[in-house]
Amino acid sequence: MASAETCPSFLYVLEKFLLGSLSSYEASLQPFHPEQVIRDSAIEMKRLLDTLPEELRMNVMKLADKILKSPQCTSDKGTQNLQGV
Repeated sequence: MASAETCPSFLYVLEKFLLGSLSSYEASLQPFHPEQVIRDSAIEMKRLLDTLPEELRMNVMKLADKILKSPQCTSDKGTQNLQGV
């Protein structure tokens, strides 16, 4: 699992997912060339997410930032349960 230091693109895409417009999120995905079914699923999730209050989405972004900066994210402990995803 990458941290924001090693993969700033991940945090950028997450920020667009949580706080950006639908078009800015779609644009953030383009460099990764997702398969159509994956892209469509991500867009549908974004549409659903946009129905939630902005404050809630901002707090989730803060949580993601906190996780990425945590000691657990820089060790193998934090990725043990995510292997195989």
